[in-house]
Formats: sequence, structure tokens, C-alpha cells
Amino acid sequence: MSEVANDFEGQSISTRAPKAVEKGVKPEGWNITLPDPFLGSLDELTKQYGEDAIAELARAQLRVKFQAAVRSLAEAGKSDDEISATMQNWKPGDRLGLGGDPISNIQKNFGNLSPEERARLIAQLQDMVK
Repeated sequence: MSEVANDFEGQSISTRAPKAVEKGVKPEGWNITLPDPFLGSLDELTKQYGEDAIAELARAQLRVKFQAAVRSLAEAGKSDDEISATMQNWKPGDRLGLGGDPISNIQKNFGNLSPEERARLIAQLQDMVK
């Protein structure tokens, strides 16, 4: 095991392997949960895995996030110039302001709310129209 300690006791990664199930090397419904080895600070991860590995993985993930942001802008009908201008100042975690139709968003997510949350939302909306 690693010499790097972290304060994230109990966090884990679960995964399935549908192709292994398909091949018959794992039973139907198979999954495994293992302790998450990627917790801790950037310094701790760098000590554990090396600066080059962490930097390359960060670059790869940042590229994926960048591409996702570009796709979102394109799907929202932004021009190439608008996409380029937005992405010149983009930073990971930035909101693109593409929330879509607020009523559609509420309708789409309403089913994900607990009964208590639904009741609270309905009451808040009713208060807003009074």
C-alpha cells in the first residue's frame, strides 16, 4: 500500500465490467468496490504517482472538460466566433450560462426531488405568484 496517508476514510470506487460478464469470466451483476487511492492533496498525489503522471492525467481530463464546454456552446447554437471568444477565457469549473429553459429544467428535474422537496418547491412557487 501507499505511504501517503489521507483523511478520507471510507471513500471508495465501485465499478462493473459488462464485457467480463458477457465473456462469462464474471457472474451476472458483478461489481467491485475498492478503497479510493486517489484522495488527498495534489502534493500527496504527486508524491504517490509522480509529477509527470499527475500532470498528464490532469491535461487529459482538462481537454475532456474543454471539449465538453465547446460541445455545449455549439449545441446552444453559438457561432464559431462566440465559441472561440468564450473558450479563450474558460477555466475548469466555469459556468457557461447555458441553463436552457428554466421551466423545462424544473419539469425535467422535478421527479428527482423527494416528496418534501417537491412540496417546498410548489409552496415557494405559489408564494412567488401572490
